[in-house]
Amino acid sequence: MKVIVDANIAVSCILKTESRLSQLYFDGQRVLRYIAPDFLREEVIARREKLIKLSKQPAAKVLQREFLVLQ
Repeated sequence: MKVIVDANIAVSCILKTESRLSQLYFDGQRVLRYIAPDFLREEVIARREKLIKLSKQPAAKVLQREFLVLQ
């Protein structure tokens, strides 16, 4: 099944690591095919500093989640 991922979903998965959406996103990678707009990577990277501040987590952890979401 194909699932369209926009910036709101990507950011939510990066910020809320224990949310139901985040769990579905990462657990679904085995059976789902994610499709995202071409500009998603740039949009998330442009907001990187804000995401780190909002997450209240170490920057390394946020960057790791960002990498996993954007791959």
